[in-house]
Amino acid sequence: MILKILLVAFGLTLSTYLFKKAAGTLSIRKLNIISYTFYLFVLQTYIGASLVFLGDRKHYTMNYILHEKTISTTFFFVFLTAILLPLMIIATHKFLRVDMEEVYNGYLEKDTQVDHEKIIFYIVLLIASVCVLMMILLLIKIGYIPLIKLLHAEAGFNFKTERIIISNTVIINQYVKNILILSFIPVTSYISFAYAITTKKIRWIVLFIVLFGSSLIVKTYNFAKTPVVFYLFTFIILYILINNGIKRLYMYIVVGGLSGIIALMYKVTGYVLTLSIHNGPISRVIFTQVGTLIYHFDLFPNSFPFLMGRSMSGTITSLLGLNLPHIRSAKIVMAFYGSRNVFDGIAGVMNAFFIGEAYANFGVIGVLTSIAYMGILFGLIYYVFAKKIRKSALSVALFAILTSDLAYATQGGFFDFVYSSNIILIILLFVFINYSSKYLYKFINNNKLN
Repeated sequence: MILKILLVAFGLTLSTYLFKKAAGTLSIRKLNIISYTFYLFVLQTYIGASLVFLGDRKHYTMNYILHEKTISTTFFFVFLTAILLPLMIIATHKFLRVDMEEVYNGYLEKDTQVDHEKIIFYIVLLIASVCVLMMILLLIKIGYIPLIKLLHAEAGFNFKTERIIISNTVIINQYVKNILILSFIPVTSYISFAYAITTKKIRWIVLFIVLFGSSLIVKTYNFAKTPVVFYLFTFIILYILINNGIKRLYMYIVVGGLSGIIALMYKVTGYVLTLSIHNGPISRVIFTQVGTLIYHFDLFPNSFPFLMGRSMSGTITSLLGLNLPHIRSAKIVMAFYGSRNVFDGIAGVMNAFFIGEAYANFGVIGVLTSIAYMGILFGLIYYVFAKKIRKSALSVALFAILTSDLAYATQGGFFDFVYSSNIILIILLFVFINYSSKYLYKFINNNKLN
């Protein structure tokens, strides 16, 4: 046991040192994509995996593990990720010959530029208006506003069943719902916030207030608990990038407030609140993700063969000329370990830390390849935004969105980082707003001259 404790402590200490080198800073006042990923990894994966490795088996997910050895196997790969992931980021920055601590501090100290602000406002207003209209039509089809149900639901209202029904409800088609409503409304709220605090103009403030309210409705539309918290936390990242950090006291207040929101959402949806690490919100953070990660190592290939790339997006497999059915490992794990909930129609998927899906598809090679890939990807994104892209209200908003979405997605699945239509569409939206504003500005000025 002592050797196990020393191994856990050594892994956390070394990982913290390496992530600090990779991120430039682990200060919560100057959070970035690398440090945010580190904190999520420690809270949602490393702590839980370590406790289970050390013998804590009181969480309900531990009751369904078929092979005891997979607990040690899971911790080994978590330990490996804790060391190799930041090492790959450091190697990427060494290859690029940059000191990211110096680069990131320099980025934060720069003034945020605002170009073609009025034109961009009208472009964002037009896009946001279409999206909000689609949201209203969706709410009409649902028959009520889910956020209001969260605050005041009648006796006997079944949140679990309604969540499945709402998730299957669409307006026009699934793409309109996913892109215009679920994705673009929050995105435009971040853009309006960036311009509101940069320009302090009334039009941006009013637009932000409308889109903020709409986003809260969107992020709680199916009664999920964490999306609204991560949505709100992205504003902190955005504030940090624009204002060169945030006061530590303010950060503590924000974290405390977001924790309160999670607790409230658990309470109103019928969960019993407790401070136990094995039940309630705390267990959801520490153990649930780890439990589903262990399931991935437990199921594949002992009871189910490796998927051999079937979790890749159908778009990618088609481009590669592969005729493979699209099967996410998280769905198979849920069907196997949560079959009762699947039968009752109240279950979706069991997402896990990204190495879980990589292992489910390609085994040990998949895990090692995914760690290398993620290290290079995150290292490049951090470098490009902090070093190569001019700091404007528009680019800062995109930087904050990618920081939040990509860090959060590490707790989902590996292949979302190989191809994500949502991330691609968000980037294309920003490219469209940027270049259309430039062309419109030139067009208007040329007409004035003529």
